[in-house]
Amino acid sequence: MPAYAPELNPVEQVWSALKRSLANLAPRDTDQLAAVVKTKLKRMQYRHGLLDGFIAATGLPSKPRNSRLSTSEAGVHCQKVAATWQDQRSAC
Repeated sequence: MPAYAPELNPVEQVWSALKRSLANLAPRDTDQLAAVVKTKLKRMQYRHGLLDGFIAATGLPSKPRNSRLSTSEAGVHCQKVAATWQDQRSAC
């Protein structure tokens, strides 16, 4: 596998969808932007069809549907992603 292959990484699809959803947003400050991003990521977490589509778009084999992350596992993952984003935002 190449060192950088965004088309094979479903997370890149998540970020792309998130950026598209923020295209017309004019936040008052970074706190509002952070709150909107967290809300949108949380909503994506419950759209299993959307997430399945991101994985399917890679063309890579995925877990069988019945072995999907539980809602709590997916929630933990989304919280980690949001925390990482928050840390990166704080570093700027």
